[in-house]
Amino acid sequence: MKKLMMALMGMMAMVVMAACGNSAAEGETWRVGTSADYYPFIFIDEDTNQITGFDFELISEIAERMGATVEMVDMDFTGLIPALQTGRIDVIIAGMTNRADRAEVVDFTQVYHNSYEVALTTVDHDINSFEDLNGLTVGVQTGTIQEMAAEALLEEGYDFTIMSMSRIPELVQQVLNGRADVVFMDAVVVGNYLNTFDGLQVAEIFEKDEEGSAIALPLGSDKTEEFNAILDELREDGTLQALADKWFN
Repeated sequence: MKKLMMALMGMMAMVVMAACGNSAAEGETWRVGTSADYYPFIFIDEDTNQITGFDFELISEIAERMGATVEMVDMDFTGLIPALQTGRIDVIIAGMTNRADRAEVVDFTQVYHNSYEVALTTVDHDINSFEDLNGLTVGVQTGTIQEMAAEALLEEGYDFTIMSMSRIPELVQQVLNGRADVVFMDAVVVGNYLNTFDGLQVAEIFEKDEEGSAIALPLGSDKTEEFNAILDELREDGTLQALADKWFN
């Protein structure tokens, strides 16, 4: 019996060792593309001048569990997928929605966060419906689901001007100086601007159909399945919720 127990323990040890060392990413450094203007998901800390936020801590945790390290690469949102396709970056984490057109050219993981869209405007605007946008200038970040939403509203017959820019803070500044009337953005992101600037308010004109953010990998990546397994682990062991509590509350 003693010999049998020792043999079983040896087999268990071998299984554990194999499980800890068979990641496809062991020893790699990932060039992680992002657009660091999306507080609290991903942004540049003014004190340290380093990228931080929910997305940063999430991808860092995934990399650690897969035996890899991360090197963050900040760029305009519209440049992220082309950079992934051409190999200039290895991963994208940027609050990116798994849209059908994007899924044709990249692999997406499972959704790691759900949210919905709102409209940020000034307190002197009375915006309660899409009809109230007629005649106004609507700001959106280029290449995002919010830009698609604005374009879809125009196709439905609403009459406003779209102002597309590469960075969210630039759009908010346009609202503050009167060049734009409203900005479409994620409900989690808007809180930072309400806390930072006086005279702003949220217009909840969108239905609360939650959109999901996912991580993008090259099309046909051998890491997508393992990323999903790690995301399952993070959800099950409470890490994902702990990050959400830290950054979104």
